[in-house]
Amino acid sequence: MLIDFMLPVYNRLEYTKMSIPSILANKFDFRLTVINDGSTEPGIKEYLRKVANRDKRVNLIENERNLGLSTNTNRFWSKIAKAEFVGKFDNDAIIPPNCVESLYKFITKADKVGIVGSFPFPKTWGKRWTLSDMGGGMQGVAVKFIGGIGYIMRKKLTELYPIPKEGTKMWGWTNWQRRVSNKHKVIIAYAYPLIPIIHLCWLRRDMEEKLYQSYNGWSQSHRPKNRAKQAKIIYEKGRLKLVQKGGVITL
Repeated sequence: MLIDFMLPVYNRLEYTKMSIPSILANKFDFRLTVINDGSTEPGIKEYLRKVANRDKRVNLIENERNLGLSTNTNRFWSKIAKAEFVGKFDNDAIIPPNCVESLYKFITKADKVGIVGSFPFPKTWGKRWTLSDMGGGMQGVAVKFIGGIGYIMRKKLTELYPIPKEGTKMWGWTNWQRRVSNKHKVIIAYAYPLIPIIHLCWLRRDMEEKLYQSYNGWSQSHRPKNRAKQAKIIYEKGRLKLVQKGGVITL
């Protein structure tokens, strides 16, 4: 096993049913630890158990109550993950079929990089980036921190510090990265060429705005936003659709 991934889940069954299959469509040597963090939404416990029974790469952990991201991450890092590389995906993200392999190939060649992320910002995918040497003949976009939507990193970094718990002054993934980067000179980067990932929450907002604009004859202050909010987002044959009574918005 080359990579240990964590996928924290708290409700959002609609998104989870799109996210997990997209991750498992990556044909690569990894284990996916799915943490049901005390979900209360009907059907989600049964769905996760079904997935775990169907795919031997899935390790399901069920928390009786919600423990929060920091506690789950620290437990995953210290007690569950065994591979040389560890990572995380969010359950509101769709992962391209080559994402895991691309992240792994980049970090194993780019010997200067400690953390590498997939890129969730579709509006800037075509931007001209300032590239830096990442070692091993690889180039990347150096950043102060990356989002937690989809990344991998060297497991030895998890031994430096735990992620502070929610509610403390410096809690969270972003502050943990800043501390590791500043004190230990760890390079954090997006791989280049960019490895795209679809963040459903952000994308839904963009698609809803596109849907608002489609309602001709409504003033800016009276567009039927609730109608779009009630629409259902689906992922089908590699395309995202926002489905509502008046039609379908496709990305």
